Amino acid sequence: MQDLAKELKTTPATVSRALNNSPEIGEGMKKKVKALADKYNFRPNAHASSLRKGKSKTIGVVVPYINRHFFSTIIHYIEKYVSQEGYNVMILQTEENFEKEKEDIALLIDQRVSGIIISLSKPTINCLHIKKAIDEGIKVIQIDNVLKSVNTSYIKTQDREGARITTLHLLEQGYKKIALFCGDMTSKLYQDRKQGYCDAHQERDIPVDERLFVANTNSRKEGCKAMRKLIDSGVEFDAVFSSGDYAALGAYLVCKEKGIAIPEKMGIAGFANEHFAELVTPAITSSDQHSKEIGQLAAKQILKEINNKDAELIKTSLLPELIVRGSSLKSEKLKIKN
Repeated sequence: MQDLAKELKTTPATVSRALNNSPEIGEGMKKKVKALADKYNFRPNAHASSLRKGKSKTIGVVVPYINRHFFSTIIHYIEKYVSQEGYNVMILQTEENFEKEKEDIALLIDQRVSGIIISLSKPTINCLHIKKAIDEGIKVIQIDNVLKSVNTSYIKTQDREGARITTLHLLEQGYKKIALFCGDMTSKLYQDRKQGYCDAHQERDIPVDERLFVANTNSRKEGCKAMRKLIDSGVEFDAVFSSGDYAALGAYLVCKEKGIAIPEKMGIAGFANEHFAELVTPAITSSDQHSKEIGQLAAKQILKEINNKDAELIKTSLLPELIVRGSSLKSEKLKIKN
């Protein structure tokens, strides 16, 4: 930086401000500094800058899995938005492990990030690690799986209502006995989805058969296992609503394996609208959780809170959109009552 300043016959402080797009520096000087920096392939040391300022222009994004379409889309739109404001993104995945989540937050604190956007792992039941980040002056926004016991902005899905709408759709299509595949039931997210399933049955005066409820079923492999177990048990059922698309795919594949016709003999519906849901035949009914909007809202809000310590927190719950496809269209005439 001193070499740049010497060649431009100015001070290192002026060069630093120009590279950081300071309004104190005129556009002419900014262009000269940036042109010379490009000529010599000079880049400011972001880590050194963060040590001087006590923070970095980095946003930490913590999600359970980066290879899920839902989360990768959120990450894409976060990065796209914050990069326009000069921020970098550090991505960490917990693989639904609470201990890993705590380690990730500790790392982000050590890295002096300006903000954290996090979808809590499903086993997370306390937020002491999140509160520690907040105490360190780091802005935090929760997305998807949230705990309201810690006072942060959040953007989530109306999980209960989304599950209710999906279950009603299956009932309206003529399915009588609907199995429910859920994840870790210590998670409020899955508790809400089960409650929505129960709400739909109550609306139609149909009793819930607890034998058709299977917990801890998130992956394709777990969905296959649960489906085979239900079939082998002899319990009657004619549809599966899975609170995640991967387990729905598992149920779907077992039906194909055993020659069970979809949707005539078995209806299948998932949740999350993963990319593969529309690639099979018949395509799998699912609920879109507005991942693009979640990413954009989270990015906009985190920057607002970073730049204004008095910024109002937001508490946003988006209604998922039921995407009806062939796997649940038993009836010739589609009827959905919300």
